[in-house]
This record gives sequence, C-alpha cells and structure tokens, in this order.
Amino acid sequence: MIKTIFDLSLSLSKLLLKNKLSFVASVFVVLLLGSFIAHNFYTNLKNKLLLDFLIFGGAFVLHISSLFFAMTLSQKYQEDFYGSPYISEAKPHEYLISIFYALFLATFAISCALFLIFEIVGILYDIKNQSDLILQLWLQVLSATLLSYILFTLALFMEQITAIFFAILSMAIGFGLNDAYLYFDGKDFELLFKFFYSTLPNFSFFDISSTISNKTDIDRIKVFFYSLVYCKLYSLLTLGIALKKFNNAPNSSN
Repeated sequence: MIKTIFDLSLSLSKLLLKNKLSFVASVFVVLLLGSFIAHNFYTNLKNKLLLDFLIFGGAFVLHISSLFFAMTLSQKYQEDFYGSPYISEAKPHEYLISIFYALFLATFAISCALFLIFEIVGILYDIKNQSDLILQLWLQVLSATLLSYILFTLALFMEQITAIFFAILSMAIGFGLNDAYLYFDGKDFELLFKFFYSTLPNFSFFDISSTISNKTDIDRIKVFFYSLVYCKLYSLLTLGIALKKFNNAPNSSN
C-alpha cells in the first residue's frame, strides 16, 4: 500500500510542480491583499478582519486545491485502470485507502505553505492567538481532505462535473448543519432533520472561525482529536461506498 500511496502522491506532486507559477502568483496576491487589508484596518478592528481574511483565504485555497487533487486522481483512475500495475497489484480497500492518504498528504503540503504565510503575517502584525489560527488550519486540512474523498467517490458513480456539484452542495449544506440543528430542535420535522444531520457530512464540525474571531476559550486538544476521529469515521463510510463500486469494476482484484 505504501507503493500505491507513493505513486498517487507523485502524480499530485507533478500537478503542483506543473502549476507552480500559478500557485506562487496566487500566494503573492494573497499576501499583497492581506497586507493591504491589515495596513488599513488593523488598528480599528484589532486583528478581527485580518484573522477572518486568513481563515477564509486558507479555507478557499485548501478546498479548491483538494477538488483539483480529487479530479486528478479520478481522471488517473479512469485512464489507467486497465493494465495499470499498481491498481492491478493493490487490493481494492488498499487502493482506496491509498487515495485517501494521497489526498491528505497533498492537502497537508499546501497547508504547510499557508502555515508559513500565517506565521509571517502573525509576526508582522503581532497576532496574539496564532495557536487557534493554526488549529483552524488543521481543521481545514481535514475538511478539504474529506471533501476531496467524497468527490472522488461520487466520481465513481457519475460524471465529474455532476460529482463536483454534489460535493460542493454537500459542503455548503454541511457548514450550516449546526445552526440548522439549533433551529429545528423541538420543532416539526425534527426527526427528519436529525436523519440528515447524522448522515450528511457535517463540515461545520471543522469550523471554529467564530470562536477565534470572538476570542472564546476552547479545549484545543479535544477539538483536535474529535475532528480527526470524525474525519476518519466519515471517510470509512465513504470508503465502504467506494469499495462497493470498485469491487464491481471489471479489472478489480479481491
């Protein structure tokens, strides 16, 4: 399985290197825009706007990147399935687990670049609660990895464009599940909503931006491990769905 992860990660690395100029330009624009906002509003808003910008910017970069990673591996799966050595040698569950780890490693690599940017901006503008900002970055890595794995799984059953639509839709719904849960609690259709709450991916579980902006104390260790466990459990559920489709493929090995 290590070889499979390496091969898949290598494919994503080539994608990053091939588009490195665009990536560097994007980072430069983010830094430039972030510095401009910080310079104009830092004193009055006491870090809040800068923090919101860093959180939103990091989430945007990671989730968009993860979608491209998922589409790349999905396309590679479609093109190389017949006669591909690492697919024919790997067991179905090993291959699908390797996909997950390859997506995680690629997303984590992007987060390392964002981490350096956050550190530089934090030093320049004396951001006090950087630990919470780094925790949010970790949560965004898990969220983006889960989104990309869901997209890869959906792409096994439908066209890529349709899969992207449903993946983004699930994320949009998922980020509002906690607020919707409070609204529907004790009201009509509560049981129906609880069904969706327990089955749809709850991306709001990975969002502590309001906590950071309002400088509310949180149990960082609990948030760190709970988010990791949730990501793993939902990924296993997604793995089971993908495995069902994979086992029905004509060239899969058991």
